[in-house]
This record gives sequence, structure tokens and C-alpha cells, in this order.
Amino acid sequence: KKPRRVGRLKLGTPSFSVKVVDQKAYLAATDIGLVIADVSNPKNPTIIGQFHDGGEVRRVGIIDRYCITSDFENGLNILDISDISKPVKIGNLKYDRIRGFIASNNLVFLVDIGKGLRVVDISDKTNPEEVTLLDGTQGAASVEIDGNRLFLGFFDGLIKIFDISNPRAPVLLTKTESLGEVLGMVAADNYLFINYKGVLIKDIS
Repeated sequence: KKPRRVGRLKLGTPSFSVKVVDQKAYLAATDIGLVIADVSNPKNPTIIGQFHDGGEVRRVGIIDRYCITSDFENGLNILDISDISKPVKIGNLKYDRIRGFIASNNLVFLVDIGKGLRVVDISDKTNPEEVTLLDGTQGAASVEIDGNRLFLGFFDGLIKIFDISNPRAPVLLTKTESLGEVLGMVAADNYLFINYKGVLIKDIS
């Protein structure tokens, strides 16, 4: 069967990232900030919440009743979404040029274009704290996690794979190559799907 569009939500600006939890879509909608949409009726998605404090939001993640966003201007933001119609920023770490991040439990693994992989503890949502800046990861462009493995993609096509059994001290397991810039990755079913002029697929079993 061919995929077909059943609904559409017009924002008037690009969305770089989306997470869907409990029939709510959280969109990193660049210059209009975080947009939250009810997608319980996919034929008619509707905006039910929004947050913008001036930055261009590029990435979004969800942990329990908190939404984590990142943008070049404000760094890493933690929003309380208990009232989904009115997200409230309760925590922030100021960084320049966050390329992307992935949240896992109470840790955020984020890619800083200039510095590399940073690990941030968000156990205290009002006071996030960096616990690791990993050497040898400058130039990273994307990050993904699959179980106890972390995949770090680079602009030059390199992919470094780390053991994060101890997430505060990632250990390099191996390296592999892609055909070009590794700007995005998704790990599923022992395969790594790489965003490069379409999709490249690597066996990571």
C-alpha cells in the first residue's frame, strides 16, 4: 500500500523535530518555538499549547511531565507541561550552537558543534548540571541511543559507537563510516538508519 496524507497542520515555518506521546505531538517549530498539537484525530490536528522565548527551537524531547527543548540562542530548556496549554520554563543551561540531543531517564546527551558530546543531569529540573564533556567528540553533528549504546555521527561521515552502561563515562567501542555527513540517525531492530541523501541503513547487531 502507498502511504497517503490523512491530515495536516500548517505552521508557516519549518519543524526540525517532533515527538508524539499520548496522542500529543510536540514540534520544534524553529522561530515560533515549541508547538503542542492534539493528534487524537489525525485528520484534524489542532494546536493546544505553545512556548516561545525568542530562540529558534531545533530539537524536542519528553520525560514524564517535562518537555526538553534546545535552540542556538538559549541552549537547553526544561519546560513543565503539567498544564499542556501553558508550558512553563523551569530550568536552563546556556549553550551556544547545540546541534541536537537525546533524553534518556534523567540524563540529556547533547551535541555541541564546537565542543562535542555533553552529558547533562536533569534530576533536578530547576537546576540542570553538566556532568561530562567527552574528549575526542568535537565536530559531532547527531546523536542516537539504542539500549546501552550511543551513536555519535560527524560531519565528515564518521560514526563513533560508545558503551554507556555508565552514562556519565561513555567508553568508545568502535568506529564506522558513512558516505557523507551524518546529520541524523535512528536506531531500531539492530539497524541504524542514517539521514544522507535519502536513508542509509547499517547493521548494528
